[in-house]
Amino acid sequence: MVSFEEYFYDWAQANWELLVERVVCSPNESFVVYGSGSDYEAAGHSRVFFHKAEPTHEIICVAKSTVLDWISEAEVDLTKFDFDAFVSIYEKWFDISPPFDHILLTEKGAVGGNYQQIVIPFEQINISVKKIKI
Repeated sequence: MVSFEEYFYDWAQANWELLVERVVCSPNESFVVYGSGSDYEAAGHSRVFFHKAEPTHEIICVAKSTVLDWISEAEVDLTKFDFDAFVSIYEKWFDISPPFDHILLTEKGAVGGNYQQIVIPFEQINISVKKIKI
């Protein structure tokens, strides 16, 4: 049986490409994949529609003032983290469910299972788009 998360990531990536990327980006631009991307054809790509599109832009989270990680309750430097996904707090952990009022960020350059993730309340940040330097 396939879990909700597996279907959700495909659905989220499809909507990211059609509803966010196509509205914000020009036809020759694209964002990095949303969350873990689609696993529908994971061996070939993480995108649903524009399989060969290389990311040209990324989502940047900029602190309005001091930013506290919801997980550790410690102050964090957002420049050390990449946007991952929208999440919510459910009971004692974050979850992929409405109202999507928090942002999940992952440590830059994270490879394998040794990385840090942080969860930031949406009201603590502003979101912008930045061109990826090649």
